[in-house]
Amino acid sequence: MSRETCRAQALDYVESGRLKQDLARLVTRQSVSQSEGTPEELWAYLAEDIGPLLQDHGFEIAIHDNPLPGGPPLMIASHIEGASLPAVLVYGHGDVCNGEAQGLTPSERVFGWNSFAPLATSSGAIAAPQSAISGVARAVGQLRFVVGTDVDDIVPALRRHLDTNGFEMVEIACRGEPFKATRFSLDNPWVRFVCESVARSTRQPPHIPPNLAGSLPNAMFVDILGLPTIWLPHAHAECGQHGPNEHALLSVARQAMMMMTELFLDIADGAPRAA
Repeated sequence: MSRETCRAQALDYVESGRLKQDLARLVTRQSVSQSEGTPEELWAYLAEDIGPLLQDHGFEIAIHDNPLPGGPPLMIASHIEGASLPAVLVYGHGDVCNGEAQGLTPSERVFGWNSFAPLATSSGAIAAPQSAISGVARAVGQLRFVVGTDVDDIVPALRRHLDTNGFEMVEIACRGEPFKATRFSLDNPWVRFVCESVARSTRQPPHIPPNLAGSLPNAMFVDILGLPTIWLPHAHAECGQHGPNEHALLSVARQAMMMMTELFLDIADGAPRAA
């Protein structure tokens, strides 16, 4: 298939309304992965929604149970066009969350730092309130951290701090496994390659933030598989991500479709071989 044909098909997918139709169907799936979520909906999202879309494009799919208790199902899809072509690993998730706190400044959204946010606190028994100071209190917090933080020493360090200040009675417990922080070198050939491709297809230089905040399994790709990883979040500033009015402009979606089509074509034509 020629580059011109690929461009035309990608553009037609947007202009014909099929992209909007597919997205409208996908967002009706209540794929919430938090406490009120249902495993059945998460499985159906893969088996009934995403799976058929991939199969229509020649992908072979397999859905696996998560090895972690309570974890969502995992789908692995593969499509081999030629043994001589470079392999591209694409990661995505279809589960949604309740939302995030408002109020961050533009600078706070760009530059990363270690931060601890209390998510919930409780004291005493709500079902049986009393006019007295409760002897029991509980707090749940979330720690966001950057590259260089000793993740394995976070809880021990907090334990030492509490003990030193006379709070030996406070118990500490962690829920789940943390995502390790990663940062990719801006001098890597893959960064230059992707930036040049994006600049050609969009006719404007891409923005390269020093950090991408979020709970992402990037360490699995970087540290375990040894892969160069590039994230291309493509949206507009008022998209309302994770908010009740989260939305995407069709013009931005059209640009993203053409940008990614050109990037995959550029990778096939001559991607960097060095990691």
